[in-house]
Amino acid sequence: MSPLTFRNSQGALVDIPAVAATQAKNEFGAILDKATHTGAVAITRHGTPKAVLLSYEEFQSLVQARALTLDCLGAQFDDLLDRMQ
Repeated sequence: MSPLTFRNSQGALVDIPAVAATQAKNEFGAILDKATHTGAVAITRHGTPKAVLLSYEEFQSLVQARALTLDCLGAQFDDLLDRMQ
């Protein structure tokens, strides 16, 4: 499996550590600590990524980015609607 990468909340491109689903089940506390420290951990089954455990900081960053995008689209829609009337 090739390493998974993502752009974290600071904008850096980082590799995501991967753990097997069985290890995640048996060592959840340690995996949670790793996700908190690194930002994310990929959980694999039979060598294929199936899920990603994100730190709360990374989750908040994703939510805020999506909200900003929706706010911008809403403003654009309102501007178009005003021009049409």
